[in-house]
Amino acid sequence: ELPEKAKSIHAHVTTGVDENRSKSIIELNTKIKEYAISQAEKYQPKVSSNIKKYYNPRAIKKLAFIHFGKCAGVYVQHYLRERVAPNIKHYNSWWDFGANNKRGLDRDWTKEELLEIATTDTEIGLTHNHQLNWCKETVKAFNDNDWLTFMFIRDPRQILCSLYFWSQRQHRRWKPEELHGGLRDPLKDKIKRMSGQYDPHQVSINTFIKFLITDKEAQHLWILPDYITEIEHVAEFNDKNFGDFLLKYFGHDYVPQEKRNTSPNKGYEFYRKAGEISEDTHQLLITHPEVLKYNNYMDIKDA
Repeated sequence: ELPEKAKSIHAHVTTGVDENRSKSIIELNTKIKEYAISQAEKYQPKVSSNIKKYYNPRAIKKLAFIHFGKCAGVYVQHYLRERVAPNIKHYNSWWDFGANNKRGLDRDWTKEELLEIATTDTEIGLTHNHQLNWCKETVKAFNDNDWLTFMFIRDPRQILCSLYFWSQRQHRRWKPEELHGGLRDPLKDKIKRMSGQYDPHQVSINTFIKFLITDKEAQHLWILPDYITEIEHVAEFNDKNFGDFLLKYFGHDYVPQEKRNTSPNKGYEFYRKAGEISEDTHQLLITHPEVLKYNNYMDIKDA
């Protein structure tokens, strides 16, 4: 029983203390935080205003993550699960978190499955799907059902370089029966069309990038989706923007972690200066209308 008017309240406004706590303790801590805010609103409005800079009562409820490939999506998921919302319910088709982190369906959710999840009767959850398998209808369904839809993006030049090295790593992981056919890697058939064979190690980075710039189907791996204006939060991924996101929506003080799922990629400018990316390819990219759309969300400059 909480008193109608408190003399003093001790509450942790940010979520760091919840990292290793049980769900019941987290719920109690949330209750006392909300009580503290309501008391401040009534009797100390200046205090209330300051608290709200760090605590949002919507925090750690329903999150819909549009995972843009090669934009720190694995890092974002792990950080949310391990540091921000350790007891959140997962809607992730790739992993079965209730079975010792075993592989799940080994594919994204379908449109029908996403629409079903959007209307699921849950108070807390984290839904994940890659950007290629969302659409305006599914994003709107999550927005309409009080999920926070969010996506992080990256300089498209760096995305293209990351895709090049990612395709090589995927090739090294393929089983023999997957090397000639199979649907696991969305780049497999595109690599075949570029080079006449399936091994991306035999494709130059210039050929690879030029193909992804000019091929209409391949462009979907890096262009911004047509539903981007429906997403509630979109930002370039970097430590500052991710920290601002966590503070705004979760009252969480971000502590950068070791990056995950990295590659030997040295960055677009390295390969351009080394002559491995031609000036012709570079001009095709920086003048591409799909690259120019990125300027609505980040500043793309020609170095």
